[in-house]
Amino acid sequence: MAGAQWALDDKYARLAAQLTQLQRTNVYNDVFNIGVRAGGIASINGFRLGGRAHVEWAEINTAWGQTLLLLHTVARKLSYEFIGFRLIPMGAFSRIERIDETGATTVLELFGSGDLYLSRLFPTHRRFDAAMVAFVECLDQIVQFIVSAGGHRLRVPYAIEQDRVGGVSIRPQFGQDDVWTKACRNTLMDARWALAFASSYEP
Repeated sequence: MAGAQWALDDKYARLAAQLTQLQRTNVYNDVFNIGVRAGGIASINGFRLGGRAHVEWAEINTAWGQTLLLLHTVARKLSYEFIGFRLIPMGAFSRIERIDETGATTVLELFGSGDLYLSRLFPTHRRFDAAMVAFVECLDQIVQFIVSAGGHRLRVPYAIEQDRVGGVSIRPQFGQDDVWTKACRNTLMDARWALAFASSYEP
């Protein structure tokens, strides 16, 4: 009799744990709805990330803001402190602070405007480039933390190496909007992978 009760209690505990995990996953999925639109453009909460030839800056900037909020949320769930960076999610005007060894900070603006390529001659857009690279660096830190926490059996969908995600640079190149769009998509898919891990993470 005691053995049967123990089995029932154990089964209930496992079912309760699964339910809790599903509830957490659903909550995160509700907050960050990620998919891929026509033309291979990734989107988050309905805002497209990339496709500058067809998408207005206001939408791209909002998508970056949502993506930064996602990474910020993942880091908090994992109790992870970024090394050398501080994320500042502020919607379409989000920023990343780069912190050097002395504690001095450089503000990198994760939003753009005007021509994506010609305007890179100006400091504002160089900061946008630097902010996207900084985002990828922060994402890589999270990926490395997840791999170390979950074992080497875990594999991120798109490998990150410096400013390249899945072999594609996050830095826009003149006349190659489709390449930048692919890099943005790969980045968002890796962020979604990290979110899926964080949703069920227990330290």
